[in-house]
Amino acid sequence: MLAISAQVSDTMPMGDHRPAAEADRILVAQLTGEARHHAKWRPLTAEVEAAALAELRALAAGRADLLAEVAGIFEGTSEGELDEPLARSAAHLCRKAGADPEAIPAWIEEGRRRSANARRPPFSGGGGLTTVVIAAAGPSASWRPTRSRPASRSWRNCRATRRARCSTTNCAPGTEMPGRPDRAQNGGSSE
Repeated sequence: MLAISAQVSDTMPMGDHRPAAEADRILVAQLTGEARHHAKWRPLTAEVEAAALAELRALAAGRADLLAEVAGIFEGTSEGELDEPLARSAAHLCRKAGADPEAIPAWIEEGRRRSANARRPPFSGGGGLTTVVIAAAGPSASWRPTRSRPASRSWRNCRATRRARCSTTNCAPGTEMPGRPDRAQNGGSSE
């Protein structure tokens, strides 16, 4: 029995927040796993292939469109990769299990698009925004971003003493710890 969550996934397109679309996504994931499980580097024997096709057909329950999606994504994302023969074997199983042959080319293109996006470097943040802000501020503006800092909690920044932790007194850098004289003023003696 499949349990369908009513929670909205942020990976789904905006219009696909309906239970049927989520059920399709779950079925695609299951078909992908089943096809990958039965795919081998070597050709399958007749009885192993027949068992794999029977399991894929039973899982797909007549959904040739979803079998085509799985086959196309396998083929599109694996082009030029080391596991291409294994992915092609999985796609071949989906084709033989009844995938819609007319829908596969569109899914191959989608797989290529996803593969190209996966190879792109990650978005690094607001580097361009910083440049624009500095250019707008003029040549005298500092290149360092400004931000407010909380009071230091590090004992290294506390001038009062190096042995006491400032986190207990929450003193700011450059200030004396309350209730404790500075060692330099006290002649180096301790309390």
